[in-house]
Amino acid sequence: MSNKRVVAKYKCKQTELYAVFITYVLGVIEYSLRFASHNSNYAAAQMPSVQAFFDSVKALPNFQQRNEPSETLRVLLKTQSDLSMNKWRALRTFIEGAYEGDLMKPKLESAGWVYLTQANNYNWEDVNELIESGMEFLNANEAELITNGGMLPTFKMDYETEFNKFTVLYNQIPTSVLSQRVMTDEKVIANNNLYDWLIKTGKDANVIFYTEEETAIREKFVFSNVLAAVSSSGPATLKGKVTDTTNNPINGVNVILETLDVEITTDANGDFNSGNIPSGEYKLKFEKEGFVPFEIEIVINKGVTKTQDAVLTAV
Repeated sequence: MSNKRVVAKYKCKQTELYAVFITYVLGVIEYSLRFASHNSNYAAAQMPSVQAFFDSVKALPNFQQRNEPSETLRVLLKTQSDLSMNKWRALRTFIEGAYEGDLMKPKLESAGWVYLTQANNYNWEDVNELIESGMEFLNANEAELITNGGMLPTFKMDYETEFNKFTVLYNQIPTSVLSQRVMTDEKVIANNNLYDWLIKTGKDANVIFYTEEETAIREKFVFSNVLAAVSSSGPATLKGKVTDTTNNPINGVNVILETLDVEITTDANGDFNSGNIPSGEYKLKFEKEGFVPFEIEIVINKGVTKTQDAVLTAV
């Protein structure tokens, strides 16, 4: 089974695609008799269904709407991580008080100490391993920690409460990420269907208005012509590399072009390439778990391949 994401067929901004669609529909209505005599799908009675089709595509969540649940979850996870890890640090003081000398190191490791560095960077997997290991250690060594480490009898319950709160949020991550990807693919597929309708209508117009005298009408249904009329942009490309503060490439960073409602993912070398996109002003957002998101506004001129690198800082 292929894991490749859905690719947009249209090489323009989503708003431009919608503007082209509206222009085509108005053109079909203007020449309704000619279109209907060629294909019954263009009959006046069918146009409300075309409008409904367009409305249903536009109604699908845009990038900001699709991204909001993940953004909210990330904020909640960060807050709960701080609370849960603070409980683990308290547990560490009890372990250090209960065990002396060579015993302390293996006890701390058993409680999850090896995960602490990455957990401090908000790597959710390591946070989970850290506090889960701490919970298991508490269950196995509660009596010694109370007797020798000065731990209060109520601490285990407090620790478990914060651990359970984090677990509930942590278990939502796969669903949140997959849900956002599914919604993004659904939006691209729906937009592709709009684009397919435009291309088919253009082919039909080429048959209907075939004479030399009707060239001007025929060109009203050429996608590139209409796109040029509704937009001042032209073809361009965006590429770049994403690294960390030690200049190591970062794989799997989401590079989001909010204006286009498009996401690109960096490869194993940290590289990304947008392919053909419209020129214009863009707001770029670079995101990956464990790193501070980075945003920048850029301008890509027509016919230019712009390089925009980014350096992400671990949280």
